[in-house]
Amino acid sequence: MEAGTRQVRDGLSSLHAAGAEGGLSDTLALQAEAYGNIGQAETGWLLAEALQCVENKGERYYEAEIYRLKGELMFVQSGARSPASIKSSKFKVQSSKSQITDPRPLTSGPHAEAEACFLKAIEIARQQQAKSFELRAVMSLVRLQQQQAVDHASRTT
Repeated sequence: MEAGTRQVRDGLSSLHAAGAEGGLSDTLALQAEAYGNIGQAETGWLLAEALQCVENKGERYYEAEIYRLKGELMFVQSGARSPASIKSSKFKVQSSKSQITDPRPLTSGPHAEAEACFLKAIEIARQQQAKSFELRAVMSLVRLQQQQAVDHASRTT
């Protein structure tokens, strides 16, 4: 995996050297995701650079996914498992569309920033009518809420 991430990093450097102007936000986000998948969660700078591309160059097509990935990274950095690593739970999370459109976190604490990123990703995806990105962000949010319920249950027993 290390060789693969090195190739991605080298490819990104080549794009920068060649003066590539567009299409970098998704490349940066995918690189951050690849690093996160091999346990290198210290790649927030890649997502920050991707968000700079969104703002400076108007590359909004991948914006929702960047925020979702940022939420995943925040969750991992808080010391918890990644929401994407949670496969099943006995808890049911009920939600309606109107409850998750507000980008403010529903809880306070170490997971609040991750939750805010997921909510922002959902909001952006809905505005863009990007159903696949919306679904991915909703699933990340639900997994986060499931993990919070598991954490709460383990503290109270």
